[in-house]
Amino acid sequence: MAVKEKQTELSFEEIEWNVENEIQLFFSMNGHKPVGVNKYFHMVCIWEKFRAAIHKDVSLKMIWDHLESMYDLMALVSINV
Repeated sequence: MAVKEKQTELSFEEIEWNVENEIQLFFSMNGHKPVGVNKYFHMVCIWEKFRAAIHKDVSLKMIWDHLESMYDLMALVSINV
């Protein structure tokens, strides 16, 4: 199917999590928190801002994984409830 072929063609760039990229991620998170009821909406906003800031096509999973490596997101979810 054309849809399946198109999905497999998507390729995301690997990024190095250096100081510059982490600062851009924090700027992208300004006003958006990836926890709570609207965490997926906020994460898409963070993702779009971050991609525009670093001029690379990165996946949402890369950002989720990096945030999970820095923070205990499950604890933040339980606090936010």
